[in-house]
Amino acid sequence: LPICIAKLKPQSASAALDPIRALLLQAQTQQQAGNIAAAAQTVSQALAIHPDHVDALQHMASLQRQLRAPTQALALLQRAIILNPQRADLFNDLGIVFQELGNLPKAISFHKRALKVDPRFVFAMINLGVAYKRQGKFDLAISAYQDALQHAPHLAEAHNNLGNLLRLQGQLSQAKAHLQ
Repeated sequence: LPICIAKLKPQSASAALDPIRALLLQAQTQQQAGNIAAAAQTVSQALAIHPDHVDALQHMASLQRQLRAPTQALALLQRAIILNPQRADLFNDLGIVFQELGNLPKAISFHKRALKVDPRFVFAMINLGVAYKRQGKFDLAISAYQDALQHAPHLAEAHNNLGNLLRLQGQLSQAKAHLQ
C-alpha cells in the first residue's frame, strides 16, 4: 500500500499557544480512533482560522481520501503545494491519490517530483516502487525498493515490498532474505 505522511508531532509549549496545532492534534486523535467525520470537522475548524495552513490542508486531504473523496483530496494537496512547493511529502501524497485513482503515470510523476525535492525521501521511493509494480514494470519497482533500502536498510515496508515482488518473479532465495 502507498505510504502517506500525515502525522503531526506534538510541540512542547508552543502547541498550547497555537490553536491550529491543538486542533490538528485533536483531529489526529479522532482519526486514529476511527472517527473520520469528527476529525474532518475539527480540521475544518483549523482551516476556518487559517485557510492556507499547509499542515491542515494536508491533514484534510488525508481525511478526504479516507472518506472516499479523492477529488477534494487532490484540490487540497494542490493548494498546499502552491503554498509550499518545497515539501516532498505533499508531492508524495498527491502521487498516492493518483495511484488510488488508477492514474499511474501521474502518480509516478509526482513521486519523482517528491524525490527531486528530497532525494532521500524513502516513502516516495517505496510509493514509486508500488506504482511501477502496478504498471508491471518490475525491474523499476525493484530498483525503487532497493534505493529505499540504501537509505533506510531496516525499513520493513521496503523489505516486504521487495521480498514479495522477488517472490512473484520466482526469485525465492532473494525474496526470503527480505521477508525474514
